[in-house]
Amino acid sequence: MFFRVVYFCVLPILRGFFRLFFFARVTGREKILKNGGFVASANHISNFDPVFFGCFIPRKLNFLAKRELFENKFLGWLIGGLGAIPITRGGSDIGTLKTVISVLKGGGIMTVFPEGTRRLTDIEKVKPGAVLFAIKSKVPVQPAVIIGKYRLFGGIRLVFGDPIYYDAYYDKKLSEDELHRLSVELMQTIYGLAEGGA
Repeated sequence: MFFRVVYFCVLPILRGFFRLFFFARVTGREKILKNGGFVASANHISNFDPVFFGCFIPRKLNFLAKRELFENKFLGWLIGGLGAIPITRGGSDIGTLKTVISVLKGGGIMTVFPEGTRRLTDIEKVKPGAVLFAIKSKVPVQPAVIIGKYRLFGGIRLVFGDPIYYDAYYDKKLSEDELHRLSVELMQTIYGLAEGGA
């Protein structure tokens, strides 16, 4: 309860910050699902992205954070309370997958940036996490694109698209190639949102 109150008290302040200092504008908020779990995915251009993205989704988000951050007890308590789920970078983490699935099936939201890095230049190197989480949990992906840069008074846009459903794959065992193809298609959809929101 404490963290929920903190979360929703801080959000309006952060929204005001982005609107005032970065002239942030948001399009398509009506497309955000009001109920049920989903994976929220966008392109990744800055360390500001998780906060900026989260400010304009009117529901509490969960996100992945490297496990090392949880070694500090206070920091681990803080970010864990705010929705962070520990993940081991560079390896398979069944425990994390089970936690994410539990969150999504319970009606929660996971934030995943499929590019995995702010410097991705080859879409073929996209990470499969967003699509994998969605299919395993039987929830949709809510795509969005961040347009512009975080320059003071420079103007930045956030455009939400229609949810993407993967019903046809829920009971199917996907190969790595199929999962990769769906992940590339997701990023193409995200990039494509910029054409209508620029």
